[in-house]
Order: sequence, then structure tokens, then C-alpha cells
Amino acid sequence: MALRRQKAWTTLVGTAQTDALDAKADAFAVLAAAGAPMQALQVVPGGASWLHPGRSGTIQIGPQNVLGYFGELHPRALEALGADGRWSRSR
Repeated sequence: MALRRQKAWTTLVGTAQTDALDAKADAFAVLAAAGAPMQALQVVPGGASWLHPGRSGTIQIGPQNVLGYFGELHPRALEALGADGRWSRSR
């Protein structure tokens, strides 16, 4: 049975949570809808300091034009927020 994407940020039908790749797909969908030059986009490992270093990435055009970040929140950020589990997001 294939999983279908729900119209929500927090879950997929048939699963309990999303991951960094779901956040990346959401970010790419927004950029495509906004008319970004998709063939010029680069994804590099790592993101903002509040994201998990091994489960995040940066979307950019060249080294100087950062368009956004995606990934799971860093464990320290989760602790500071008083949240449990792993949370994915894109910005």
C-alpha cells in the first residue's frame, strides 16, 4: 500500500512522523510554485544552528544565495522548547 501525503505538516497517512526528506520536498514544492529556477538549485549538507547537523540541509543557488533550510530540529532546540521526539520543518 502506497503512502499518500496528507495536507498537514506533521503526519503522513500510515506513519507517525515526518523526516528531513519530507521537509525538503515541501520546501522544493514551495520554491517551484514561486517560480524558482529548479535546475539551478543546490542542496548542501547542514543548515541553521537550530537544525540537527546530520539531518538537515541548505537550499541555495551558488555559494552566496541561500534560499532556505530544511531538516529536523536539533535535540538542544527540542529541549529548550520542551518538545519530545524528532520534528522536521523547512524555512
